[in-house]
Amino acid sequence: MRLVLLLVWALTSVLAQARDPNEMDPYTDLAARPGDPVMPLITDQTMSVMGNLFARSFAVTWMADPANGDAMLVIRDHYAPRALLQIDVLSGDQLLFSTYLSPTNMFTLDTYCAQAVETVHQRLLALEVRRLLFH
Repeated sequence: MRLVLLLVWALTSVLAQARDPNEMDPYTDLAARPGDPVMPLITDQTMSVMGNLFARSFAVTWMADPANGDAMLVIRDHYAPRALLQIDVLSGDQLLFSTYLSPTNMFTLDTYCAQAVETVHQRLLALEVRRLLFH
């Protein structure tokens, strides 16, 4: 377990130093844009470094598309067997997306986040259609 944590820490520090200085700062990307009537609320309840990186990347990708609307989402993580990290994206008590990440997935988080955003968007649309049809 200590070896896995050491590996994750080492990979995180390498990634932090390897970023392009001209790359946009994710904290700046999350700033409110003029004309946005309601900003989406994405709560990061992750406890791990990799979970936090996933939540940041997810939030930036989610907010880049105005069609995603003003959903209130919660991103949680917890450790699963075999040194995997389970990431869950919820809206209220509804699970919209769940995946397992290993330390090697840290290098492809942007791909996972793009897939997660698309899945969450489709599931939110399906929930809205169901709510409109049956309530």
